[in-house]
Parts: sequence; structure tokens; C-alpha cells
Amino acid sequence: MTDPQTVRQVEPVSGFTLTGGEMLDHSDRAAARADHAGLELARRAVEAAEGPVLLIGPTASLLLEDLSPERAVSVLVRGTVDARSLQHSRDLHEGLSVHCGSLDRFDTSAHAVVVALDPLRMLVTPDSRPLSCRESLALMAGFTAESGVLVAEVSNSLGINDLQTAPSVLARDNFDHLAGEAAGGLFRHELAGALDHADLNLARCFAAVPSATHPVVLVRDDSLADEELVQFAKTFTSAVAVDPGPGPRTLSDPTMLTERMFDARLAAELAPAWIVMWTHGDADDLQVPRAVAVEPETAAGWRARVVVDDDDDRHALGGLVASGVVERDLSRAYAGERGALVETMLTDACRVRDLTGVRHVVAAYGAWLMSLPAPEAIVATVDNTVCRTDGDSVTFGLFDPSWTVSVETTSEAALARNLWRFAQRLLRRSFAHPWVADAGADQITDSLCAMVGVDWTSTRESSVALEERLRASLGSAADNGFARLTTPGAREMDAQDPRSASWRETVRANAELREELAVNRERIDWLERHLEWRDRQFAGLEKRMNTVTATTAYKVTDALGAPKRKAVKSARALVMDQLPPGFKDKAEKAVRRMLNDAT
Repeated sequence: MTDPQTVRQVEPVSGFTLTGGEMLDHSDRAAARADHAGLELARRAVEAAEGPVLLIGPTASLLLEDLSPERAVSVLVRGTVDARSLQHSRDLHEGLSVHCGSLDRFDTSAHAVVVALDPLRMLVTPDSRPLSCRESLALMAGFTAESGVLVAEVSNSLGINDLQTAPSVLARDNFDHLAGEAAGGLFRHELAGALDHADLNLARCFAAVPSATHPVVLVRDDSLADEELVQFAKTFTSAVAVDPGPGPRTLSDPTMLTERMFDARLAAELAPAWIVMWTHGDADDLQVPRAVAVEPETAAGWRARVVVDDDDDRHALGGLVASGVVERDLSRAYAGERGALVETMLTDACRVRDLTGVRHVVAAYGAWLMSLPAPEAIVATVDNTVCRTDGDSVTFGLFDPSWTVSVETTSEAALARNLWRFAQRLLRRSFAHPWVADAGADQITDSLCAMVGVDWTSTRESSVALEERLRASLGSAADNGFARLTTPGAREMDAQDPRSASWRETVRANAELREELAVNRERIDWLERHLEWRDRQFAGLEKRMNTVTATTAYKVTDALGAPKRKAVKSARALVMDQLPPGFKDKAEKAVRRMLNDAT
């Protein structure tokens, strides 16, 4: 009897191969990211090798679009939805073979290149036994030919991602909480000998940042001592930082942790994940770049991919893209100045509530921006401007000079718009700031504009009009690379949503509320003591008044004044009877005032 784990059958609808009788009606490719930096690395490995290619997982399957139709390619996914969509591409790829099933039930011949760019837990199905990281790598090593290369993503057991996201079973994607792993990732020192039993040598290891689910920057571990390269990777990560989005709130800002990790030269040890290359041959034969940086997933025409080769040649992949008044030369992407982002300097000052530091940075940035032509000032946002200090001299420059905007506006409007964008990003990313807790984007922008002598109230309309024109020229700002430089001016950002606060921000806010509550309680205690003192004063005055009214002199004086009071009352009644009814109310008040004054 044949082992049911290895039985293969052909799916009657599309014709792909099912392994182990699995019919998981699920799609992983819907969540696969085309901006995964490991795709560029795997693409180079595939182009340099000759022979069949095996793509394992939803992210690796995205490479199919870049491969030659004549190339022999096998794709393994675990959901029938993905297998059917891939099978539809068979007419364009003659050598395509689609398989559906779990990694532990798959059996195939040797391949020249094996690529797996997803967390290893996403390669098994719920009814398979949990696989450890070593077991998954060992299975993929068995699919690799004698002279082949294995490119795989490996989770770091000590990665900073554990400090970023609150662990939650319900937050895990797809069926990962059912399949799981027998153990987490590996430690850095375990990578070298992980596949010694398969005679595979560790060829290259890349630190993937800023998170395990969104690796947009890869840096080769033997290049982390290069100060300029590390500065570029850190600045790029900060510049393309994305919004947290829905899901579990972060315990700490991923961008800040990544910057500190690079500064401490611990990227190789603390990276959320690694992209590792194993080979049977010599590691020097693999011609791989030192670093890869890919902008977040946007329309393909606007996204820039930057590659740094061994000869320090940093070049972007792509040509000229234009739409309306916006144009971008991808060959010049990230070829500008090097230094610290102005946005990072501002957020660092805001984080410690250093309003003086914010004022100094904004004043210097505003003075430099006002000296630029208005179209260039539009592109010089705080997250696209770097600052370098040399003694007492401070110089600014564009980090990404590939953008060009041809629009008529003023430098004041461009500066106000850039500060408005910073205020929106500050609130959206739940950063601490020195302003009041309920300050909105407009209120913070008004304060920032005042630091550089710009009236936000008079420039808001022109700034919003400029933003709308750029968005109209590019289509939707959420679907293109210019979204990094432009942010929709939504009214909902005028007030900070308390649900967007991170865990640390919530703790800090609670501490501030407790302190404010303690101050208010002290005020209440003081008011209560003051009220008690006033009560005692009134009691003393009332006692003195009772003593005075009980004296004979007071009684005699009160008796002598009684006829006068009776005469006044009689005169008042006589006057009120002689008035017309229509004037009685008004005259009554006037007469009362006159008589009261007389008495």
C-alpha cells in the first residue's frame, strides 16, 4: 500500500498536482508582498544559475513573472486558490509545474536554485505535524542539486521584532496558529552549521529590516562595518517607514529600534530575519550585492529598487516615469546626500519633549528650504531631507533627488505643506510630542510654522490645494511611490485617535494622567480647606450679628425706624395703583430702584 503522505493526484479543474490529498481552500499569495527585498536577491541567483528552479511559498512564486517562459520552474504552494491562479500562467510558461501541498509531503528532483522567502511556518498545512526551522531547511536542502543554491528566509530567535509586536495567536496570518512550528527561528551562530549534514555551506547571510513581515532592506553581514553603507541602510529605512496599519499595536516604534540597532552595530545579531544563501560549492562564486533596498509596495512604475554591489556601485533599477506635473528618474533614486534625516532629528526631539530642540531644527530647515526654488522645495520634505554637521556648519540636502515637480507655488506654501505632512506622520505613528495630548495636525503645524515666521492660517488653503493637485496628477497617493512624499490631508488627522496609541505611549499617557490627577486632588484639598475656613468665618460673623441684635440699643433703633418703613411701603403701593397696566412691569422695577435708594 502506498504511503498516503506521498500520493499525488491531478486537480480536475486546473490540472495542478495535489500532494497528500490536500484540498486547502485558502490563498497566501493575496498577502504576499512584491516589495520583499529578498526577491531582488533571489532574482540574481536565478539569473546566474542554469537548470530548473523551485519556488516555495507565496512570496517566492512572485518571481515567476520575471523568469523566461522557457525556464523549467516548479512552484509549491499550500492553497488550492493559489495553485489555480498559478496554473493559469502555464500558457505563458511552458516549463511551469504547479504543486499544492505541505512542505513535508513534497518530493521532487534536484533543482539548481531553491527559493523560499516566507516564514517557514507558512509552508506547512494545518494537518501536518509542526516542523522546526532545522527540519524545514533540511527538507529544502534535499531539493537542491549538487551544485545548486538554496535561498531561504530564516527567523531570528532574538530579533527585535519581539519588541515590536504584541504576541497574539489571533493576530497570526492564515492557518499559522494551527500549523505552527516545533521551535522558533535560529540563533546567529547556528546558521553556519545548520545544513552541514546536507553538505551545504553558508555562503551569504543578509540582515533583513525593518521587520520580519516587511523586509525592505537587506545588508550583507560582512558589510555591516562599512559606515557609509550602514548610514544609507538606516536612512533608507527611516525614509520609507510605513504606517502601522491594522492589527496588534506595536510595543515600540520599529523605525527607532532599527536605527538604534544599526548604531550599535548589532544588525547581524538582532535583525528580525535573515535571508540566507547556502551552496555546495565555493561561496566566492556567488556574485551577490552588498545591500538591496526596495521601496514599499506601490505601483510598479514608481517603485525604486536600489542595489549596492561589491565595487560600491550604488544604482537604482528603472527608467523615467512621468504623470502630469510629476516626473521621476529612477536611475537617480537615492543618489543624493548622506546624513541624518530631518524627520529623525525632529522625532528624537519630540520624543523627549524638547521644544527648544524642535525649534532649532525647524528654524534651520525652514531657512534652507526658503532659499530653494518652490518646485524643489515641494520635494524637500522632512523625510526626504538629510542634515550634516561639520563643526558649526550645518548643511542640508535631498536624500532622494529623483523626483521633479513642475508647479507654480510659493516657498511659504511648500514649507507649510512639508511641516503639515510631518505633523500628520507624527500623530499617525503615535510618537510622543511636546504639545498638548489632544493637539491635532493643524494645531501642531500652526506651532511649527510660527517657529519659521509663516502664518499657517493664511497658507493652509494654498498648501491643501497644492497637495490635492499632486494627488490628482499621480492618481491615488496610496497607490504610488510619491505617497512617501505626499500625505492626504484628511480631516480625521486633526484629532489624534486614542486607539492608535502604542503600548508605551499608553503607559506614558496613563502616567501623565495620574500626575495630573494628583495635582487636581491637591487643588481640591486646598479648596476644601479654604471652604472650611470661610465657613468658620461666616459662623463667627453670624454669632457677632446675633449678639448685636440682642442688645437694647439695637432694639430701640429698630423701633424708631419702623414708622418710616411703613410710610415708604404705603407710598410705593399708591404709586403702583396709579400706573397704566401696560407700563406696570417696567415702572415697577424703576420705582423699586428709586424707593430702595431713598430708603
